[in-house]
Amino acid sequence: MKPNELMIGDWVKLYVYDSALKPSKIVGIQYNSYRGKDYVDWVDCEVWDELSLNDIEPIPLTPEILEKNGFEKAPDEDGTECYRYYNQAADGYIKISLHNGGDGDWSIEIINYEKFDDNEIVYNNNFIFLKVHQLQHLFKLCKIEKEIIL
Repeated sequence: MKPNELMIGDWVKLYVYDSALKPSKIVGIQYNSYRGKDYVDWVDCEVWDELSLNDIEPIPLTPEILEKNGFEKAPDEDGTECYRYYNQAADGYIKISLHNGGDGDWSIEIINYEKFDDNEIVYNNNFIFLKVHQLQHLFKLCKIEKEIIL
């Protein structure tokens, strides 16, 4: 993984002495200021201290993980596999649709409906990603406070 992909709280896979450990959350990142802002000395996880970036990997996003985290399976208009997540707020709601591209990539459409002075404003954004930590970042950007379940 690259240093600019990491945030505290991200779920990752761990490998210690060539053995896979159970997935863990990042609880600390130690940057080495002498080597530059992108050089990470070590990463702390809940189940192991001081791992290098070579010892962690992202977790692929799967339909099972989506369903455990409140996404509902709904066929898309063209019949492709699609999962939807709704977050209702006082000033509108967010709809996140994930479309399975079949090759491990998920195409993501975010529709944000906001009410402003009795008018409805619609923002529509599209992204492509395929890892659990990227879904965590998406929730944070959308101001959705949700703990991801693996």
